[in-house]
Amino acid sequence: MTDVEFRPDAGRYWLNHLATAVVLGAVAGLALVAMGNPYPWTGPVAAVLALGCGRPICDPR
Repeated sequence: MTDVEFRPDAGRYWLNHLATAVVLGAVAGLALVAMGNPYPWTGPVAAVLALGCGRPICDPR
């Protein structure tokens, strides 16, 4: 059996998380508009804040 080693790429990790936050933040904003929420901007803001708050927890350097 061959041993495969994967090296972490921090840049790619955060770029993927940022892209996910942008896409899902837009989806959350659209869902809030569809539900008639007067503050649909809270969806994207929450996605960005979740990404920013997750960094110290996941990467406490």
